[in-house]
Amino acid sequence: MTRMRRAWWQVVALLLIVVSVTSCARSPEARRDRAYARAIKYIGQAKTNEAILELRNALKADPRFAEGHYRRGLIFRERGWLGDAKREIARAVELKPDHKEARLGLAQVELDLQAFDEAIAQAQKVLAADPASG
Repeated sequence: MTRMRRAWWQVVALLLIVVSVTSCARSPEARRDRAYARAIKYIGQAKTNEAILELRNALKADPRFAEGHYRRGLIFRERGWLGDAKREIARAVELKPDHKEARLGLAQVELDLQAFDEAIAQAQKVLAADPASG
């Protein structure tokens, strides 16, 4: 009977480990990180359609993921979709105001849109936060 009880507890312990591992793998952060890693891989391979889809998946898992919004905005800008680029990069700046690259990216999109005052304002915010960057 003792062996049977020990075997039963081992099975229960194994099931708990399996459940905890699979639940961690399904956490929103884990889904976001996996999708983002795939997106970065696709960006490196110049597969921007696939990258956009993976970034969408990452943002579906975590809508407040500033880096995902920023990367998606960069792709949109590259494609000439300036309104979409501005929306995504502005969202990244809203979520993470100290994201220097996103602020500079937003300034670039503003320049593309010939919104010079807004571009200057973004550049000034970068310089105010980091005077050495000027």
